[in-house]
Amino acid sequence: MALRLLILLTPLILLACDAQAPALSVSEIRVTAPVPGSGISAAYFSLRNPGDVPIRISQVSSPHFASVEIHETVLESGIARMRRVDELTLGAGERIAFSPGGLHLMLADLVGAPKSVTLEFYADGMLILAVTAPLGAES
Repeated sequence: MALRLLILLTPLILLACDAQAPALSVSEIRVTAPVPGSGISAAYFSLRNPGDVPIRISQVSSPHFASVEIHETVLESGIARMRRVDELTLGAGERIAFSPGGLHLMLADLVGAPKSVTLEFYADGMLILAVTAPLGAES
């Protein structure tokens, strides 16, 4: 009985082990120098899903900042305000620009004095991309 169960489950186990994280790419990344005295920075880049299935970004983090949030700048009664975006879905083949005045990463409470910053992108709790960029450099 146990042998039969093992034979039936083996293909499923092998399939699960072969599962890969969804593809995601980042280009044109720029992380601003922290605002003096605040430890606040922003990250701008182009995010692309080259795959054929949607990817839902559920979290972005960095070992160099205590807090990383996706923000969107919106106009309300002629006043620009930032709003937190809890998750972001990129459709198959979709590219989204993170830029000043639009979507961006808000990086708060810089840890130490790093010369570069690593950003980690998660989909449903799984790390799908880690990218490192110079801190304060234009690119």
